[in-house]
Amino acid sequence: MEIIRVKKIEKARIMKKKKKIPNLTINRLLVSIKVVGSTGPIRFVVNEDETVTNVIDITLRCYARQGRLPLFSSHSTSFFLLYSPYSPNQPLNPCTRIGSTGSMNFIMCKNSEAENLEVSLDRTGKIIGKWRAWLKNSLALMLPLLKQISHGQSTTSTKSCLFYS
Repeated sequence: MEIIRVKKIEKARIMKKKKKIPNLTINRLLVSIKVVGSTGPIRFVVNEDETVTNVIDITLRCYARQGRLPLFSSHSTSFFLLYSPYSPNQPLNPCTRIGSTGSMNFIMCKNSEAENLEVSLDRTGKIIGKWRAWLKNSLALMLPLLKQISHGQSTTSTKSCLFYS
């Protein structure tokens, strides 16, 4: 019995030593972010001193890791805005600390200017793709004719040989 008591006392001393950490009080928050268009919020723990930009970056990494839909074509934090439920009309400043907002629930959506930019880039990519396809098809039709001309045969002579033989 005394051996068990001694072990418990030693264990209690060890636990007290482990708990004696200098005054480093790191306040952490469980943040819940609802991504517009996705099912359910993304939850993770962040330091109170993290900036809004860092929180958006962490959210995008968690979003991609979980394989959620809709897929985002870009994962740059400048394309996304974070809104507080207390001021839904104004996005949070990217430099503000997440702990100073007074909330743990947020809404993240794409920046409308970024969406317009991506749409215009997609359109130019489609136009370039159409030109490429047209050029390839045109060259594919002309290639057999160019081969015949380069070998010294003309198109009229091959036709005349076929009719007179």
